[in-house]
Amino acid sequence: MTVIPLALAKALSDKLYDKQRAATHKVERLVLDALDNDDEQLIYELIAELATDYATSEKEASRIGGLVSLAATAVALTHINIRPFLPQMVPPMVSALSDGESKVRYFACESLYNVAKVSRGHLLRWFNDIFDGLARVTSDSVKTVKDGADYLDRLVKDIVAEQAATCLDWYDSEEDEEREGPRLAFGLDRFVPLLAERMHTYKPSTRVYLIEWIRVLDSVPGLDLITYLPEFLDGLVRFLSDPNDDVRNKTQSLLGELLAEIRECVDMQGLSDDDIPYGRVRSLTAGAEAGTSPASRRPSRAPSAAGSIPTSARLGAPATAAVTQHHHHYQQQQQQQQQRPGSRLGLAPEAVSRSTVSLMTSALAGQGMSEELRMAARRKRIRAERQALVNGGLLVTIDFGRCVDILVPHLESNDQEIQGLALGWIYQFTWLCPEVMVRCVPRLVNAVLPSVSHPLPALRHTAEDVSHRLYDLVAEAEGPRRRPSRPLGAAVAAAAAAAAAAAAAAGPGNLAVASDDDVSETEAIGCEAAAIEEPFNYEQAATAVMELFAKNVHEPTKVAGMRWLLLLHGKAPWRILTPEDMSFPVLLKMLSDGSEQVVKLDLELFAQISLYSQGESAAGEPLYLLRFLGSLLQMFATDRVLLETRAALMVRQLCVVLDPHLVFCLFARLLTMPRFSAENEYESNGDDDNDNDDDDDDDDDDDDDDDDDDDDDDGEAEDGLADLEFISVMVQHLSWILVTAPETEGLRLLLREYNAGLVLNVPVLSSIRDAVAKDPSSSLAGRSRGASLSPPSAETDASPAVVGDSPLQRPTKLAKAPIAPAVRPSGRVPPASSSSAVSRSSRNSAADAAADKPRPGRLAPPHPPQRQQRRQAAELAVLGVRGRSILATGLQRVELSVERSRMSHELFSSLFRAWSHNPAACLTLCLLSQHYLVGSQLISVFGTLTHDLTVSFLVQLDKLVQLIESPVFTYLRLQLLDPARYPELVRALYGLLMMLPQSSAFAILRNRLSTIAMPGGMQFLSREALGQAVGDQQQQQQQQQQQQQQQVHYHYHQWGSSQPTADAGESSCAGAAAAGLLSGATGVAETEIAELLRLLGVLALHPSLAPAVAVGDSNGGGRPVPSAAGILQLVAEFQQTDSSNVTSGEDGGRALAAEDVAAAADAARFVEEYRLVRRKYARALAAHHSVTLNQFARSRILANIAPIAGDPSAMAGAVCASPSRSRPDYYYAWTRDSALVMGEILSWLEHGGGNNSTDRRRWEIALDSYVGFTRHVQALERSRFGLGEAKFHMNGTAFTGSWCNAQTDGPAIRALTLIRLAERRVGLWRTIKTDLDYIEGVWWQNTNCDIWEESRGLHFYTLMAQHRALLMGADLARRVGDDLVASERYLRAADEIGTLLSRFNRSFVVATIEWSGGLGSKVSNLDTQVLLASLHFTEAGDRYSVESSEIISTVLAILRRFESMYNINRVSFTDIYGVSVPMGVAVGRYPEDVYNGVGTLRGNPWSLVTSALAEYHYRLALAFFADPGSLVVVSSELIALLKWTAPYLRDSDAGILGLLQRQNAMSVRSLQSYLLAVGDLYMARAACHTARDHTMNEQWNRDTGFGQGAIHLTWSYAAHTAAARARGQLVSAMNSLLEGSLNHNSQEP
Repeated sequence: MTVIPLALAKALSDKLYDKQRAATHKVERLVLDALDNDDEQLIYELIAELATDYATSEKEASRIGGLVSLAATAVALTHINIRPFLPQMVPPMVSALSDGESKVRYFACESLYNVAKVSRGHLLRWFNDIFDGLARVTSDSVKTVKDGADYLDRLVKDIVAEQAATCLDWYDSEEDEEREGPRLAFGLDRFVPLLAERMHTYKPSTRVYLIEWIRVLDSVPGLDLITYLPEFLDGLVRFLSDPNDDVRNKTQSLLGELLAEIRECVDMQGLSDDDIPYGRVRSLTAGAEAGTSPASRRPSRAPSAAGSIPTSARLGAPATAAVTQHHHHYQQQQQQQQQRPGSRLGLAPEAVSRSTVSLMTSALAGQGMSEELRMAARRKRIRAERQALVNGGLLVTIDFGRCVDILVPHLESNDQEIQGLALGWIYQFTWLCPEVMVRCVPRLVNAVLPSVSHPLPALRHTAEDVSHRLYDLVAEAEGPRRRPSRPLGAAVAAAAAAAAAAAAAAGPGNLAVASDDDVSETEAIGCEAAAIEEPFNYEQAATAVMELFAKNVHEPTKVAGMRWLLLLHGKAPWRILTPEDMSFPVLLKMLSDGSEQVVKLDLELFAQISLYSQGESAAGEPLYLLRFLGSLLQMFATDRVLLETRAALMVRQLCVVLDPHLVFCLFARLLTMPRFSAENEYESNGDDDNDNDDDDDDDDDDDDDDDDDDDDDDGEAEDGLADLEFISVMVQHLSWILVTAPETEGLRLLLREYNAGLVLNVPVLSSIRDAVAKDPSSSLAGRSRGASLSPPSAETDASPAVVGDSPLQRPTKLAKAPIAPAVRPSGRVPPASSSSAVSRSSRNSAADAAADKPRPGRLAPPHPPQRQQRRQAAELAVLGVRGRSILATGLQRVELSVERSRMSHELFSSLFRAWSHNPAACLTLCLLSQHYLVGSQLISVFGTLTHDLTVSFLVQLDKLVQLIESPVFTYLRLQLLDPARYPELVRALYGLLMMLPQSSAFAILRNRLSTIAMPGGMQFLSREALGQAVGDQQQQQQQQQQQQQQQVHYHYHQWGSSQPTADAGESSCAGAAAAGLLSGATGVAETEIAELLRLLGVLALHPSLAPAVAVGDSNGGGRPVPSAAGILQLVAEFQQTDSSNVTSGEDGGRALAAEDVAAAADAARFVEEYRLVRRKYARALAAHHSVTLNQFARSRILANIAPIAGDPSAMAGAVCASPSRSRPDYYYAWTRDSALVMGEILSWLEHGGGNNSTDRRRWEIALDSYVGFTRHVQALERSRFGLGEAKFHMNGTAFTGSWCNAQTDGPAIRALTLIRLAERRVGLWRTIKTDLDYIEGVWWQNTNCDIWEESRGLHFYTLMAQHRALLMGADLARRVGDDLVASERYLRAADEIGTLLSRFNRSFVVATIEWSGGLGSKVSNLDTQVLLASLHFTEAGDRYSVESSEIISTVLAILRRFESMYNINRVSFTDIYGVSVPMGVAVGRYPEDVYNGVGTLRGNPWSLVTSALAEYHYRLALAFFADPGSLVVVSSELIALLKWTAPYLRDSDAGILGLLQRQNAMSVRSLQSYLLAVGDLYMARAACHTARDHTMNEQWNRDTGFGQGAIHLTWSYAAHTAAARARGQLVSAMNSLLEGSLNHNSQEP
């Protein structure tokens, strides 16, 4: 039953708008009548009919009539009565906004406008639907619709602005059951998800619509849209990329307003970081949380990705900043005002009246006022209300963490406006919420640092500001605390158990004392329990920076990243960039960066990591620094451009950030280690921390045998000629840095401190130490007896490399050994010194006592005996104190000088061996350190080692002469004024002069030497003769000086002279008198005092560059130690003698004679060490010459391919097995041999071989000729064996004689070679298919001959070749698309062969099954053809590949059988170019072989099989191709093979087996190095039995080792080149793995 009359219904559906309008008036009349009659049911039915039958009708006119009638109904109902009917009226109107007809959409807007005018705030119940509909129609293409939508939009905005925070929702919904109490009709929690969804639009008009609505909602008091900022911030930022200017401008304005509002909210509470220090946000927000009730919190939202805590989870959480929150309080106040009883619709009349008045007032007040002014007024009201509520303790939280998560991806935007806004907001956030930003550091660093290199200055400066601000925040934040290695609970339990056990062991009544480990562990546990939450993840931050380096960013970003890494590592050194993580290769790669600043910072970072690294070698050197410097040397070795351009910068910078002494010592040590690597140090440290028995040999070991052993080890390290040449160049660079760089000035001074008399001949002055220790006035009293003067020993020589007590509190530099600071020299003890005061008082007392003595000729006054005894005792006591003071000062001076001289000697010893790789640098080091005797002897050695006299060496000598004229060697030029004291210097310089060619350097040095006043002319004299020649002149001068002296003085320079003077006897007596007087006064042995005086004399002759060293006294202060000359002057004054000198020339001569002997022995040791180092060059030269064998093999292979000289009948492309035509006659073209040889030539091309294009062209011609020869023999008339014919004549005719046929492996190998060639040639498929079809038809026959042409059956080698050929042929057939049926046939045959191959497995892989004839003596069935099959027909990962357990077992069985079979295997070493080289086992074809090359008596080893063994080990190493630092699990079969090979290697090479005894895993690099050495054993065996002209035979005589059988066997040459090629691939792979590990982390996703 319809409520609307039929006529009215017809009018409502009329197409004429006038009729519809008249009908709507009638509908309005019906509603008014119903209201008068209080007939609500009629109104409900009327609205329902209009909504269902008209508003949703299929007719356009009916829909329009229904919408207009619903609007008229709303007007009739008025604001008071419309609320119950809105649920039926609004939905059809909202649905009509999406209607397909523009008229309907327009009237929907008009109808909603009328309903909104009447219902006002009640309409907010459907705000989301209306908002969604308006979002579409505001961008409508029809202008009238768009205008209507704009009118409706403005009205809805007014309603929201006025009543969104006050109007309650009185309609029932599904959420009412879960909600307690009434709710607002409009809720941001319901609206914001829709807003976030609509933010993805791309229509400019819709975007403007959304922007305006956000502005309106943000200005409504009580809503606090700012708390939902993360929900729509991302979309809002993306609006900035809109091409429409209006959208971008409005978005910029809105984002500015939002940021300003956030700033206002934070400033309102004083939480910004410009007012309070960092870290206060946590405490303030925690206090705010305590004052906030749980009921006032918002519903929960998911936490952000940055780790921020949502607003609802906890107020004041670290990821949110507290601002004023008054929405709920505001809502509660409004609800209390509105919820009053007495109203039918739920509103009290007075409330309705108040609300109406408010709307009317707002409307009147808004007349003539723009929207911007009204919005500003609302914002002012918001601020006032927030401030009032903040004072009451109510807070709101902004999820800054989620905002940061949103902004960070935009930092990588291509739109500069978006990127700039994101940077600006993040910079503001660093001040508004610093703690949140610290937590986001890992993501921010990765996103902000690239912008530091932005080409736009504004963006670049903003990014720099953000980076600096974050840097400051992290620097101020508290770093993470170190955690115990075990979980906290387990650690606490373990500590408690340990304490209980200690208490029980102590027993009742006793106190258990905890060990240091227990205390430290307990402290660590306590620290862990009390540790605060870490501000951010340091590992993620460091990883983020490292990822930037992998992206090849610009220099400013790299510089900023390096500074960040320095900061992060300084905060948590035990957690990031540790020696164990994978950051090392990335940082190492940064050293090759083009920016010097990046390199300097990188080196500083490496130094900082070294400071905190824990591992140390047996010599006390930091392992991490060893590893770093070793890797740096490897970089220089592989990149010579980097060496020439950056080596000086890097080394000098290292000397700035580290101790130069340590840097140069480690460089010198690493240069003498294999591959410049300290990996062995790591392994030994990691295996057992207490296993320090196997210490490395020190460079300063005095035992020549040890030096020989070291040299042998170095030889076994396989130092190639390229490595030795690099070491020479690197030493040259280091030498120039050492001599010229200002950073190494301290090292130059230390090297000049060497004094052989102090280091090589130092007595143990124990009684002087005891006497001094008993004197409380002595500055040495109370010092440890262990610090007494003693000669150098192995224990004292090892100086600690790191100075510092705690590993967590390292010094700012790593030091090789502590060096006392130097002050200016002083001739006497300063009067301010306590010892000086004692000495002065002692002298005064002695003078008084001397005054009381009777003069000659007078009688002494009588004294009582007791008084005289007391006086004598007092005098003796004074003399004793004074004497002990002098001895203490002298002993301290000697100790300091001995220590410094010893350090100088150690430094020289450490550098000398490495410097020996460069003769000129070695000579420079000797001159710099004043080891003139060593230098003069080295020049003599230069003449005997002819390989040292190179053009490069002479050029370096020329530079050395120029350097001698520089200020660095001023002291050396001054020493030439005294040739008697420095005869070896003169000899060295004259030797240098004789080695120079007639050049400008020769003239410079000759002019310099010509100024020397040489007694006796320019002839060379010995050191003794030269000293004697000068003696007379010096004696005359001394006598004249003695006559002129009027006071007592001490001629200390006579102590250093080995020539006796005219008054030697008097000097000796005077010296003895001085020693005797001091001995009587102090009670010290006279011999020790004499030794002390001798040492002081040596020091006086060779004054130290830092003679006065500050030392601590008993009061903790310091005083300078006088020079040796000043101390000898005190001795002279103490003696109080009238003698003009107090010397001991005879004793001094004897002492210096012993000193000369010790110095000569020391020099001889250094010269021998130089010889040993240079011997490695000869060894490397021999290895270099072995390359010529490979070159000869290649040329010989080509010579055996027709056309052949001397045989014009040979057909082009035919490959003769050997040019031998009798005993044996091998001058045939075997199908197998030819295919294998051509496959090897093809490998040369594939791997980029050849010295020039001519070589490659010859190889290409050979291959083309071979294809022609193959087609020719395939077209020959078939014999009964078909393509299985074993060989052909060189002229291309078939061989018709008796032979072991058919051999079906030949066509298979030929097909394999041609398939590979098909990748480079076209038109080969038919030729290949001919062979494949033949193989597919005969593979199953068991009458085939094996490769040795002696046995019939199914052979492993033949089947492997056929299997491989069929598989590759099927693949080629598919790619060519010529014959898919053939491809399927080949695959089926290959599958059947694969099944058959499993029958060959025994304890090893047998050679033949189903034997059907031929030799029956192969009872073992062990044959090297299995090894050859694995090499020729498998790849890594295949079933019978080289790394498979079956093949490894077979190889081991072969080696065990042949080891004792041949006499030549009893000799395991060979001498190649004068170098002793270990060799492997020579191997034959099979154990039962009787063919000896000319007959059948006893089989011999074969060259090609032994070379195949070398190739096998190289290929086996290549199979383990992975990160060199990763571990690889070694199979039991491989372990057995390695153990079997160990006796053939030196202990250093076989040391890997010690690791295998404990575990079955090792590093890839270690395994590859070991297998490389094993392969070289067999290459050495082949080289040993190869003729001097590189001729290779088929076999070697088993007893003599000479070549036997066919000469120039082509297969032997091919096997050798294949092994050499595999070795080159292995070495290249190992080097590339080492380089690839540098950026391994950066390549990980």
